Amino acid sequence: YGVPPEETPSLEQLMGMTHPGDRAATERAVRAAVAGAAPLRVEHRVLRPDGTTRTIRVTAEFERDERGAVRGLGTVLDVTDLRRAEEQAQQQAATVRRLAEAYGPLPYARRHPPVSELVTTLLSHSTTDLNQERAFRTLRERFPTWDEVRRAPTAEVEDAVRVAGLANQKAPRIQEVLDRIADDPRGADLEWLGAVPLDEAMAFLTSLNGVGPKTAACVMCFCFDAHVVPADTHVHRIALRTGIVPAPFREVRAAIASSSG
Repeated sequence: YGVPPEETPSLEQLMGMTHPGDRAATERAVRAAVAGAAPLRVEHRVLRPDGTTRTIRVTAEFERDERGAVRGLGTVLDVTDLRRAEEQAQQQAATVRRLAEAYGPLPYARRHPPVSELVTTLLSHSTTDLNQERAFRTLRERFPTWDEVRRAPTAEVEDAVRVAGLANQKAPRIQEVLDRIADDPRGADLEWLGAVPLDEAMAFLTSLNGVGPKTAACVMCFCFDAHVVPADTHVHRIALRTGIVPAPFREVRAAIASSSG
């Protein structure tokens, strides 16, 4: 109620602080509890002295002393944030439902095996989709297996992916990643990522040189239909605008394009 602990407001004062829209129902519940019909279980809004409105959940039982005075014992829980979160979740669900009705839902279909998805996403950094696809296609044509890519002279890998830009960075980075994968006893094809908890899979991927949250999310989402969204700046902006991502959480931990990968 926003009342100092040393003050004990009367029932009338508390009713006066109850939001007008909730006052009648709250008074009925209190009267029934005072009469002994049932313990008080009520949730309502209160107008606090500082001008804010909060939602509280009151649980109490009433008894009369030897003089007939009514005394209530119970708890008051502020559930404002809980109710706001529930309302926000309902709004988000409604937005997702409308989007699904208009555009989907789209069935999941794997585009690439995990290693191919990882490499093509590394090639996508700081370039267009067209150039990324051209670089990936040329790389696979010149080196049919990933083992050939990692063992090839770096200059030859650079030449294969040059159209994607930053070839002098991407080529050695891809080879280093492939070396790490080849040495992993769980399997060089990375299919094991789908059998471990998402956090563990993301931690492994982001431990690779040049692989940030967004790149890791691409692999897990597109290869394993994992519940993680690789969001570029455009997806992030739309998610905020539609309310899918709550407004207070503008720093999204998972996969924002402003990260290096």
